[in-house]
Amino acid sequence: MEELQEYKIFYNKDGWVCERYPYDLAVDNKKRFLILDKDAFYKTLEAELHFAWRVVDGELLHERYEPTPDDEALQILRDKREDICFSIINRGVLWYESLAPQQRQELKQWYNDWLAVTKTKTEPLNPRWLFNLEGSDGTNKN
Repeated sequence: MEELQEYKIFYNKDGWVCERYPYDLAVDNKKRFLILDKDAFYKTLEAELHFAWRVVDGELLHERYEPTPDDEALQILRDKREDICFSIINRGVLWYESLAPQQRQELKQWYNDWLAVTKTKTEPLNPRWLFNLEGSDGTNKN
């Protein structure tokens, strides 16, 4: 039978896990720790950008420790615009001719909203019919 190992992580008075990204905090109190299994322990060795591991009420959480910088948030919106919007807008004449006048108007507004996304910082909702044409359920995939 395999012996079950326990893994200890230490955290500071604010709950941030020590010796981990992004703070790499030193252990200041050896009595403040959480016992984890191997998988959970190794999971804490990585964190998404602007996130860190924190212990809150005895529970290990992956929390945002700082907001996404504006330039990074804008780039995310630009990338989404390219992936979502431009692949639709750059279709041929035959596709556009298959649209009803109301659909063309909605598409034009949607496109203009995507062009303004770096100013509004609000991702436009997809016209419901647009992805029904694609065989989707019409939900916003943004």
